[in-house]
Amino acid sequence: MDFDPLEFFEPGPELPVEDTDNENVGNLHNDDIAKVEANSNEVSAEKIPENGEDTTLEDTIYTIRLQVIDLPLVNASLPVEILSTLLKLFQPDQTKNFGQTSQSTVPSSANMTTSELDIEGLSKDILLYEPALTEDKIGNITWGASLELAKQIVNGNNSIWLPKDTTALTTPILELGAGTGLVTIVLGLLGYRVVSTDLPEIVDNLSKNIELNQLECVKSDPSERIVIDSLVHVTSLDWRAPNEFLNRTSYSNGYKTVLLSDPVYSTSHPYWVKDAVSAVLSRSENAHVVFMVGRRDRFEDVRECLWQLMSDLGLKLISSQIVDGFDDYGTLQYDYKVYGRKDD
Repeated sequence: MDFDPLEFFEPGPELPVEDTDNENVGNLHNDDIAKVEANSNEVSAEKIPENGEDTTLEDTIYTIRLQVIDLPLVNASLPVEILSTLLKLFQPDQTKNFGQTSQSTVPSSANMTTSELDIEGLSKDILLYEPALTEDKIGNITWGASLELAKQIVNGNNSIWLPKDTTALTTPILELGAGTGLVTIVLGLLGYRVVSTDLPEIVDNLSKNIELNQLECVKSDPSERIVIDSLVHVTSLDWRAPNEFLNRTSYSNGYKTVLLSDPVYSTSHPYWVKDAVSAVLSRSENAHVVFMVGRRDRFEDVRECLWQLMSDLGLKLISSQIVDGFDDYGTLQYDYKVYGRKDD
């Protein structure tokens, strides 16, 4: 795929606005796409005769010609690849391929779809609710990074930060930006205690997914004290105000294992992640923060900023691998990095 789908989430350079007098909506500049020649704001009047009588002004119906896709102006031209992807997203039944791991997606209601995901080495399939396209919450979409991190966990490529003995961890694992909950669910199925967090508008669907996979789960509101008395605890955590979370948790000294999947797709995000990690990561010598981040060309500078900020926190890069993986848009490599308080 020759385009980056996440480029839509970061504004590009402003384009000069020209007075086109609405004579032409735009030219898509591609031989495979027809020119849009109709006036998108043209108002037409259509008279409908009744019983053979002449119509009056009151009988006149005015219509406004609308564009098929009413999206903000992102670019003067849209490549065929982008339009093809949009059309595929509108299909009612589709199969998303992540290499050898498949995720079948079928409608479950007017506003939700249910995905069944199979990870090699895991004893059962994972079910995930995802929102309809119209809900426009990227935190409710299962991104490839979470799948790749889940695969590393299942396949045992985690000995540095995840002991096989689930009771060896003295604090629960903390996932930041858990999204649809894939990584949390995998850890729960393997018997690890997890505190799974995201923004307030995401946690309802997050907890629903955890319960859908028959895991013991408790959800607390932002005003409630976090009492971890279940395998999985779901609550909100805003990276811009992590101390609000710490003030509610019984682990006020931080968590020894913190996980993040694809946390940066804006120039602000590395700084938010730094603030969150600085607040919630334990000062213990055996504390670790684990990243799985897509190596998208557009966000290379953002990723490098993130790694520099981790170093600025005094964290040591303990392990770094490039993982060959997939997402909904094709093949993609990922940075799988583990940082710690000391060199292991």
